[in-house]
Amino acid sequence: MKNDVLAYTYNYYDEQYTTIRASKPLSAGKHEIKCTYQKQDGNTGKVTLYVDGAQVGQGTIDKVVLAKYSISEPFDVGVDNGGSVARKEYTSPFRFSDTLDWVRFDMGAAAGP
Repeated sequence: MKNDVLAYTYNYYDEQYTTIRASKPLSAGKHEIKCTYQKQDGNTGKVTLYVDGAQVGQGTIDKVVLAKYSISEPFDVGVDNGGSVARKEYTSPFRFSDTLDWVRFDMGAAAGP
């Protein structure tokens, strides 16, 4: 989230960055934010962003890491304590300045709202 715009950035080995952004800023108040990832043929993936069940952004990641990784990066929610994902956008430590009421991860779930 930057300037009230929801964004997802994928960092491919610090060589290629892909950012998918919402089409408009988030309005004030509580929202349900969702990001889905679908593996595509080859070494690609599709990311779709939703706010309150409505699609607000979508894009393709041209190169994805084909294995689990990171020895040195933690799995952070609401804060980035390791190296920043989008190196030119922000530096770590970076903390979400509002409140996260809950977070849910579904592995292998179907895409869509």
